[in-house]
Amino acid sequence: MIDENYRKKYIESVQPLWDRFAALPGICPEESDVIRSLTSIVYTAARVPIDNEGMRLAALAPHTEYLKSYLAFLPEAAPVADAAKKQEFSVKRAALRKTLSAHFFKEVLPGPVRESLGNDMIELLNHVCF
Repeated sequence: MIDENYRKKYIESVQPLWDRFAALPGICPEESDVIRSLTSIVYTAARVPIDNEGMRLAALAPHTEYLKSYLAFLPEAAPVADAAKKQEFSVKRAALRKTLSAHFFKEVLPGPVRESLGNDMIELLNHVCF
């Protein structure tokens, strides 16, 4: 179900930011189709090469500008009252947590790192992060 009002207000409104930063070297969509499908259309993996200190700021710029945009929406944000929409959000959050957790522990933490952390630390990380 596509919520047109949501799409226009929260997705289309940040499209100019994507247009502004899309040419930044290293900006690329997440390579995992599963992760990409669960995130915003303007989500990037932002693998910007940092050859000098100026590039560090350039690499952070898309994220800080998106964050500023999202923070601007907070004062007028209203709780969801529709029971069906609440249920849909609940299902999506659970799927997102499961997918991101699997991706994180499979792709981000290589085997030797996972082994050195041990099961207790892995469970704690999973609980804290997801």
